[in-house]
Order: sequence, then structure tokens, then C-alpha cells
Amino acid sequence: MGSLALILPILQAIAALISAGAAIVTAIREWKKGRWTIQPPQPNQPPLPPQSSEAQAGQPPLPPQLLKKKSHPYILIGLLLVGSVLFGQNAVALFSYQRPAPCEPCVCNCVITLTEPKDGQEVPTVVSYRGTISRPDACGQIWGVVHPIGSGYWVQSRALVLGDGTIRGEARFGEAGRHYQEYELLLLAHPSVELHEGQPLDAWPEAAARSVPIKVRKTPSYDR
Repeated sequence: MGSLALILPILQAIAALISAGAAIVTAIREWKKGRWTIQPPQPNQPPLPPQSSEAQAGQPPLPPQLLKKKSHPYILIGLLLVGSVLFGQNAVALFSYQRPAPCEPCVCNCVITLTEPKDGQEVPTVVSYRGTISRPDACGQIWGVVHPIGSGYWVQSRALVLGDGTIRGEARFGEAGRHYQEYELLLLAHPSVELHEGQPLDAWPEAAARSVPIKVRKTPSYDR
């Protein structure tokens, strides 16, 4: 799509330039056709028209052979204006076009690591998780997402990011006293869609940076 958006203004500018050139050529031809020309006398020529006021004032009238009508100058002006406007608009679009800015390296290079809980660990209903992020000044908001195995994906509350890159947050695995099963937990930064706590999803959301999901098991012995 980016290449098409760049090529389209170029093609439009070229088409407008060709159109303007054709308009100028047409205008020049019309102007040449309208110049005064002397034509040879024709046999059985009709009588002369009434003399003009100049002839009545003592000036000799123009011969009928020179009374060919001149092309209107507004044709030339109009064609030039149309061509100039078309070319100018497309030229502005071409030179003002800017490529979409790529994803900032400081965002795309963020590395998120989930340190607690550990992969395979048994957990209660509510867990305080911990993690780290390599660029806390660039990755912005961090969200946790819980995935009950065999079910949907649930957005958790937004995590807290400290200045040293430490991540702190809270995740909920089902309801207390039930939903004893395996879950996955993942942290992400700069999601491609707007998220809010408790939002259900069909899959892991796309994001500029994501941690490796860990798998935990909720058991009655750890429930609270």
C-alpha cells in the first residue's frame, strides 16, 4: 500500500503535465488559425458589405479577403489555466507526500520478561506478577492477558512500570473456589487495539513487544 500511495501522485502529476502540454499545443494551433490571412479572390464574389464607420470617415475599408474572423483569446487563456491547475495540484501532492514513519526502534526493540510466577507453577485465584522491560522510557503501557486453556483471552489491569524497568501487576485466574485448570499469562506493550480491564479477546492481541507466555495451574491448595 505504501508503494501504491507513492506511485499514484507521480502518475497523476505526469498525466496533468501531458494534459497541460496538449492544452498549450491546442491553444497555439487555434491562435495560428485565427491570424490574419490573405486569400485569393474567388469568382462570382458577392457584393461588398456596407462600409464601416472608418471607411465613412475617409479610411479605406479592408478588402473582404481579409475579413476572416480571429480566434477568441479566451480559449487560449482558459486552456492554460486548466492545465496549470491540474499540474499544480498533483505537483503539490507529489512533493508533499511523506512515507509512513516506520515503527520506532526504541519501541520495537523492547524486551519484556515475565519473572514471577514461574512457568509450571501452581497459583491461587489472584496472583501478583513481576517482570522486567528493557526500555521502560519507550514501551509505554504494559498489559497482562490471561488465557484459560481451551477458552478465551482476558485482559487484566494495566501493570505498573518503574523507572528501573521493573513491572508489577496483578492477574486473576478464574473465580475463587472454581475454575481449577491450566492458564497462560502474557505481558505486552503498545497493543494494536485499545484494551481495558476485563475485556474478552479471541486471541493474543498484536503488540509492539510481548513476553513469552508462561503456563500455570490453579489448584485448590493454593486458592484464596
